[in-house]
Amino acid sequence: LRFVSNHVSHGFRLKVEACGVSVSEWVVLRELYGPGPGSPGALMQSLGMTRGAVSKLLDRLEDKGLATRSI
Repeated sequence: LRFVSNHVSHGFRLKVEACGVSVSEWVVLRELYGPGPGSPGALMQSLGMTRGAVSKLLDRLEDKGLATRSI
């Protein structure tokens, strides 16, 4: 099972990286795709990430034009 899991994870990583995003960025995008606007605090809680990690990922997604922040 571990071999299969590693194989699937590796294949998924290659697919998302071919689209220009990391797996971590994809996880955030997937969470933002849900209903309603997402806040950094909500992302922290739902993904179990630190404030700094969420901030860095959002910065990278903004730089790539895949997300925008609004007040």
